[in-house]
This record gives sequence, structure tokens and C-alpha cells, in this order.
Amino acid sequence: MMVAMQVPGSESLWLKSGAILFVLFVIGGAFLFSYALRRYLRRGEQGPSDELGTLKPSGDSPTAFMAASMQAVIQKLREQEKELERLHRLEKERAEQTERLSEAVTRNMPAGLLLLNSSGLIISANPAAETALGVQSLAYRRYTEALGPDSALSRMLACCLAEGRTFRREEIEYTTPSSELRQLGMTISPILRGSREVAGALCLLST
Repeated sequence: MMVAMQVPGSESLWLKSGAILFVLFVIGGAFLFSYALRRYLRRGEQGPSDELGTLKPSGDSPTAFMAASMQAVIQKLREQEKELERLHRLEKERAEQTERLSEAVTRNMPAGLLLLNSSGLIISANPAAETALGVQSLAYRRYTEALGPDSALSRMLACCLAEGRTFRREEIEYTTPSSELRQLGMTISPILRGSREVAGALCLLST
């Protein structure tokens, strides 16, 4: 059984960084304009004799301040991206570990287990189910093709997928592909997405 997890990727992070840089440029432009205007007004008050003095480079450069600020933002975003990548790796490892555990549990169950998606495809079947039904390689086959379109089991699975109906501890007769008649115990439950939508079906079998 697959477990899906989503972790935000780096693409949205760089979109955010672009927006932040744009805002910084706008703020920086306004700051530079204000700085230049103050210098101009101050020069007008002091007169022409101070003109050369006002052109001396200042140690407090707004451009240098903006460059340092943007560099700090970029560095912070890179650190956040690395952290997101680390979390993504951890989630992936946990999902893989959970999947391996689920496969080990279902493989060793004494009861047969069939897991179907909403279109009727068998996406998981353990060895006990294949033994009970006398069919090998059930996974990734449609239940009507694997179990027979007119079998009692197929009819109940169709009802579960179409209507979301649950069957508990039913006793049915089932004929294997080798024409052997068997009595099977069966429980079928719908897998719901939300409150009503049927996303699949889970079938437990016993002989």
C-alpha cells in the first residue's frame, strides 16, 4: 500500500525570493532617490563653494547596504531550501519504510486480501488470496477478468464499488479456474474519499 506525502519544492521558494528581491529593489530605489534629494537640497543651502565637498564618496553607501541585505536574504533562502530537501528525504524514507512494513504484514496474513481501485483494478493481492481463489498473479488485473464476470464475488465487488455497500462475513460459493468448487468466507468494505466518493474496495477472504 502506497503512502503519499508532499513536501513543498524549491520552485515556490525561488518565486518567494524573487518577490522579496523585487521589494528590496523598490525600497532601495526609493532610499537612493531620497538620499540624492537630501544631498541636492543640502548643497543648495550651502552654496556653490561646498559643491566639491559634497561629491566626496561616503563610507555609508546605500548601494553597499542594499547588496549586503540581498546577499543575506539569498543566503537565508538557500538555507531554507536545504532544510526542505532534508525534510523531503526524511518523509520519503518514512513512506518507503511504511510501505515495506505494510507489504510484509499483508504478505504473511493468513487471510486473503484484495485491494481494488475505483475502476476495478486489483492493485494488491497477497499469497493467501491467490491460494484461496486458485488464481496466480492477481495484481494489476481487473477483478472481472481474474475472478469471472458472473461469479458471486465479482457481483459483490461491483456492488461495493458502485454503491459503497459493505458485506460482512458472507459465505459464498466460488469456482476456481480449474473448476473446483469452494466455500469462501468474505468481507468487503468500500474505501471512501471524503464522505461519499468510493475510491476503491478492500476484500478479506477465508477458506
